[in-house]
Order: sequence, then C-alpha cells, then structure tokens
Amino acid sequence: MRKRLLPPDRLDDLLRRRARGVSPKALGAAFGLKYGQVRGLLTTHAARLRALCDELGVEAPKAGNRRRKNGAPEALPPGAKSRKCLTCGGGFVPEDRCNWVCPTCKGTAAWKWGGEAYSLHLPGDGP
Repeated sequence: MRKRLLPPDRLDDLLRRRARGVSPKALGAAFGLKYGQVRGLLTTHAARLRALCDELGVEAPKAGNRRRKNGAPEALPPGAKSRKCLTCGGGFVPEDRCNWVCPTCKGTAAWKWGGEAYSLHLPGDGP
C-alpha cells in the first residue's frame, strides 16, 4: 500500500489554495513537498480541483506545461514579429516560439543531412 503524501484535510487545503491561484511551486514550499509531488497530486485530483473551482466560482487553473499534447511548442500569437534566420541571416516569421531557422534553409539538403555545408550567422558576424 502506498503512503499518502498528505492527509485528506491537508490535501483539501492544497486544492483550495491551487483553486485560488497559488502556484504549484509555492504550494510545494508551503506543504513541504517537491514540485513533482505537487503536480502529481494536482493531476490525480484534477476532478476535485475543478469541482472546487466551480464551487468558488473561479476559472480552473491552467496546466503549467507550455507544450501541446503532441509535444510541439505553442504556436506564436497572431501578429508575431519576424526573426533573423540563424543560417542565412534573412528575415522570416516563425511558426512557433522555438523556431530560429527559416523554412527555406530547413528545406536544403545541407540542413536535412547535417554536416559542414551550412553555418550559423551569429550577431556581430558579417552577412
């Protein structure tokens, strides 16, 4: 039998604090738990947390993970600024916030196969 991390009354207190917007990191510090333990409790008791949020009349807190379910980073908001490609130095609008190489450079054989055929242009380098 697994040992409970918190007794039921302390678990209710943790869930109520989370429903009021306290971060998982702060909850861990307040209850003497590691961040992963707090996230595990919140995941296990997600239905209870949603019920508490409904009871308190607040919106359920969003998950802290900024990745989509398929593992891809979040898309940039509409109207995102263009970036300078690290390979060719040209400007482009990225598809997500982790994209620093333009689609043209990613389509080259050198990019696909790797090796020495491409180089990165760092700030301060010539064109």
